[in-house]
Amino acid sequence: MAYSVNQLTSAAQCDAVLSLIAEERANLDLQQRILDKRRGTLSDDVTDLGAELTVKQAELTSLTTLLGTLPDGDTKADYERRKRALSRRITELQDRQLEFNPVSLIDREFDVARLNASLAEAAALEAAVLARKATL
Repeated sequence: MAYSVNQLTSAAQCDAVLSLIAEERANLDLQQRILDKRRGTLSDDVTDLGAELTVKQAELTSLTTLLGTLPDGDTKADYERRKRALSRRITELQDRQLEFNPVSLIDREFDVARLNASLAEAAALEAAVLARKATL
């Protein structure tokens, strides 16, 4: 984008704009680091959640089968408690899977791309202001 840097008439004005750019760039850098970290963990989470959910569902299936063969008593009561805990864990994993899905991953990647574009634009403006300052 072409900025109206020729409207800047003093080194002080250039320094004021450069200060604003530096502050914005620092904010963008921080946002980028946060999003990069989240994007990395999100892609791992999507894979890990799917794998853990598959394992837990298989455990629940075998536990349900086993419970059908046990006589009433302490052992059966213990396995029923395990089944309830396993069912809760599956529900938690399914809820988390709704949050951490491929759509969320792409959304975060898009956020990172937008930040990269903003950083590039800040660099372009900074170069233009520095060039203007050099002519004053």
